[in-house]
Amino acid sequence: MNGAPVQDWVLPLAEVEQYLRDLDRDFDFHFGIDPRFLERTRQVLEADGLSVEEVPQSDSRMVPASQTLYELVVQENVEHEGDAAFTRHIESAVAREAFSGGWRLSKGRSRQKMDAAVAAAMAAHIAVQERGRAPAAEPRIIVLG
Repeated sequence: MNGAPVQDWVLPLAEVEQYLRDLDRDFDFHFGIDPRFLERTRQVLEADGLSVEEVPQSDSRMVPASQTLYELVVQENVEHEGDAAFTRHIESAVAREAFSGGWRLSKGRSRQKMDAAVAAAMAAHIAVQERGRAPAAEPRIIVLG
């Protein structure tokens, strides 16, 4: 696993969108999607009636999201099923000072992927905001690999 992109591979958006629909049907999800990468998917899911929120990876969004995930982890309110790829992404993430103040998750000097760590931070922050509670309270976030 060298992190190089697979030549000619394209993200199967229709499959991803169907998977998200299935999750929503089974669990009534609220999704956070970075519009920079998945704007079309956001529009399609929103048109299908799913609850979708734009979550750009700006400092103004990622500083509080990163800090929320950190607080939930410290309070032992986050768990995952032990997926090796997710674990690698979490271990590759470092705290980097943000230009706007505070800190956010970053690759640092690593060339390793850490997208799942960013997604976990987004999900944690959305869940806490939806519950209208401080991170010290519920929810428990379960990340599946």
